[in-house]
Amino acid sequence: MNNCKGYLNANLAADVVNWVTNKDWCIYADVAEILGGYEGADTLGCVLEITVYSEAEPTPTPIPGASVVSTAAEPSPTPESEPPISGRMTTSTNASRSIDTGALTSTPDDAWILNPRCGFRLTIEAEKDVAVQVKTLLDSRLHENLYDGEEKLAPIIARSKLCCREIEEYVRTWRPRYLKRIEELKAASKEWATAGEMDREDLLAQLKQQALDAIEVRPRCDLDVLLDSEPTNATIDDALVDRYGFDAIETYLQHSGKPEKVHRLSADHPQRPRFESLATKGLARRGPDIPVAAILADFKLKEMGQLAPPGLGSFGRKAAAIQALANLPDIRERLGKVVAFRELFQLQPLPEEFAGIDLGVVAASWAYTRAVSNLLVGTYMKAAWELRSFAFYDENPDMVRGWEVRPGSKSCPHCMSKAGQVTSNTPRPRVPFHIGCYCDVVPMPR
Repeated sequence: MNNCKGYLNANLAADVVNWVTNKDWCIYADVAEILGGYEGADTLGCVLEITVYSEAEPTPTPIPGASVVSTAAEPSPTPESEPPISGRMTTSTNASRSIDTGALTSTPDDAWILNPRCGFRLTIEAEKDVAVQVKTLLDSRLHENLYDGEEKLAPIIARSKLCCREIEEYVRTWRPRYLKRIEELKAASKEWATAGEMDREDLLAQLKQQALDAIEVRPRCDLDVLLDSEPTNATIDDALVDRYGFDAIETYLQHSGKPEKVHRLSADHPQRPRFESLATKGLARRGPDIPVAAILADFKLKEMGQLAPPGLGSFGRKAAAIQALANLPDIRERLGKVVAFRELFQLQPLPEEFAGIDLGVVAASWAYTRAVSNLLVGTYMKAAWELRSFAFYDENPDMVRGWEVRPGSKSCPHCMSKAGQVTSNTPRPRVPFHIGCYCDVVPMPR
């Protein structure tokens, strides 16, 4: 779900039911319905189908009909024959108890392990104060808005040039193979040699996707950004951030590829405050300050025909229509009847002192920073939830007969190869299997 703010974990149900009943139940849970979780309602999580077994139940069979929402159905008073309870539960992304991923730990080579108690450890290279800041942020996100963690971590990475070793190792391993595969596909393409510049740009996007599809281990992220982009000189980023602030520069760079575009943003548009900030800082024009020709360029030919006064004639080409309408003495009055000027924004060029900056290179660098931030937060959360979710089963191994690995949506070949059941005689599979992995391991009760 692209708009889901929480990292759904079915095993959260175990903690909720045990807390409500003050008992240690053997619990199986599966996601039945995603409620959403979006801006303004990020406490929504998912609906879980719950089956609860007591320790004394030898061969559990789910009994439908019982409801588990904020309280649990009462079990049978006879301990020897307590039946399973089945029902539905609504989880929240905030409904979690403390998760101890371990204290920030230094390594012999001056790096920092963020989560030493987790099965998948994350190691960063940074100054101690930065490492402490990152650790504190990530742990606080375990009980709050997870995506807010990504928003807050990105500026720290951009300013400190923090490096995550596990992410860098992935990039070092797979970027050369990715780039080599692209060149192989170019050489094998009959179109590439004779294609024009625009056709090559279109074709390259297809070849890149084919090269990405051939990668065996694929984190859930903007993988093309991770493998195509690299950080640039830190002083360039710092100078821009010092002048305008991180949020303003990030917004500016996101749209710098089409500086001529006029953005029409209604009052309730999520990007409206950011563009208003750009206008205040002198990085964007607003409304009447935008050239009429630029505003008209966003109109369709038919719409421009409706703006024309009687007798102006019909327009066969858009360029001719823009030129004719822009010369009308009352064109702004006419435009004001069909569009609110306050909704219109257009980027301004950077001041002369930043004229030598290659915005394309800096934008790619910041996209890489965002991808690293998303991977770091997502992987940390997944490893933390895995640690908490299976604490009961690790302490009571006789409660399960094995484990089932369930790859996440759009899983990579590496994860798909691990799908299936594993007996309790073998060690429990630990997730995530790799950076940016969202696979689940589900207990199989005895």
